[in-house]
Amino acid sequence: MEPEFTHQLWIWYRTREEPGRLQLVFRGQFDFSIPGKDADGIAGMVTDFLARMLWEAKSLKQAQRNDNSDVFWSRAVSTKLGNLTIV
Repeated sequence: MEPEFTHQLWIWYRTREEPGRLQLVFRGQFDFSIPGKDADGIAGMVTDFLARMLWEAKSLKQAQRNDNSDVFWSRAVSTKLGNLTIV
């Protein structure tokens, strides 16, 4: 991991059709340090948020890795971080 980041997030999924095969959806490095807050706690909240988004995906295509998935998941992380800094 690069020194300017505090955490790496990896999002994987498996289908019912291929339960033994994990597929990578997203991998990213982030700085979850917010003054006065626990970076590990923030990473946990962000991870829960992303897991819920993946769980609630309307179709498998939304969960699969594609040309736009890195941008989508990075924006989701940024959105959650923005919400945490406002509170």
